[in-house]
Amino acid sequence: MQQTLDALRDQLGAAVYLSIYTSGEVEILQSSHSPTAPPVQVRAAFTDSAHASAVGKALLADLDFSARMEHLTRYQLRSYTGHTITNLRTLFDNLDGDGPRTLHYDLLEYSDLNLCAAFSLTLPGHDATCVALALPTDQHHRLKRTARALSKLSTGLLAHLLTTTHDIPDTTPGDVWTTRPADPPRIALP
Repeated sequence: MQQTLDALRDQLGAAVYLSIYTSGEVEILQSSHSPTAPPVQVRAAFTDSAHASAVGKALLADLDFSARMEHLTRYQLRSYTGHTITNLRTLFDNLDGDGPRTLHYDLLEYSDLNLCAAFSLTLPGHDATCVALALPTDQHHRLKRTARALSKLSTGLLAHLLTTTHDIPDTTPGDVWTTRPADPPRIALP
């Protein structure tokens, strides 16, 4: 998997992260960065900041309403920058607005130093999983093009996950529901 992530990093020219939502927490499984593709400057744990990071948004988007709410009641919608979404309705609209299998962005919401995009790789019967990229803010002009490339290239990563499913823990009874329905309903908040 590390070789696959390294190749993806080199093709995109961006730091790459493989992440999972398991046992109610956001976890970075593996990452790949280099001097020319620097890592995210961590400001807060990704579990605490799921509402603000592309990784967290992609993972939260794959959860059903009750699993999302369970996570968000444990971790407040805190502001990390002036762009952080802290309104629950706005966050849910952002997570569900473009439908399933969409790219999720962090546009200076987690940090003023990075821009990120994440794409879901969730497999039926497994925990929510995503691949993400990070760029320094001075490379903002590359974000959309690089994010589209991530979406296309992640097909190869998904194929790798399918052949090595033992790398991603299976859900067990009592785990949160983590697969995405074919066409999830929009969630209306009061």
